[in-house]
Amino acid sequence: FQSVTLLMHRLGVSQAMHGKIKSEQEIYRNLLRNQGAFYSIDEIGIMLQKVTQAAKGTGAAYYIAVIGALMEIYSKSQGILTITGDLKEEIKEGLMAELAKLNKLKDKGENPAKLEPMYQRLNQALMDADSGMRDPFLTIFGTTTPETFDATVNTENVKNGFIARALILRETENNPRWKDDFCAQELSDNLVMRLMGLYWGGHTHDASQHGQRVERQGDKVAIVTRPDASEMLDEIRDV
Repeated sequence: FQSVTLLMHRLGVSQAMHGKIKSEQEIYRNLLRNQGAFYSIDEIGIMLQKVTQAAKGTGAAYYIAVIGALMEIYSKSQGILTITGDLKEEIKEGLMAELAKLNKLKDKGENPAKLEPMYQRLNQALMDADSGMRDPFLTIFGTTTPETFDATVNTENVKNGFIARALILRETENNPRWKDDFCAQELSDNLVMRLMGLYWGGHTHDASQHGQRVERQGDKVAIVTRPDASEMLDEIRDV
């Protein structure tokens, strides 16, 4: 879990990282600030239990729409995500409050060059709130105990596709054997540079620049299905 967090910090996208999910509104607000939202949640099973309890009417009401929001965003990863009018106004009010804070910092003599990336990010978020978020990207990485997670796997979460869209890795050995002479390796600069090349797509960025909007840049490269692969898909479809 800490390794994932460290990698995201070294890549310069930590401002798009979030450690908890509080409500549907917060999910949309995070995607307005940055095109990507990378959730890294320790004990994710506890959060999923709260969502399940809310759906049954025995938990906090602001958790009820969380799964629906996640599923909607998942289906709009190559499209435009719109939000409701009331939610739009609430989010815009919050963004305007953040802009007001930046203006106060500017009036107090804060370096304009330092504030400019944050101005751009907030102004882009305000425009997206009106027109819709294009190609939003949301991912969740979580760790938990099997007992906590299993309690959240119910019929509703299976039918709505939430569980089906998850890659679940389960450690079945409760008492793994000790590895002699094992020691954790430091994160190498070579690995960081290779990951940055993959993430930024060859564009030059200052990963430490505060306030830079995390978003996809450059053209998309389509991965097409070869004709022979299409024929094989047609064959197994009728099996």
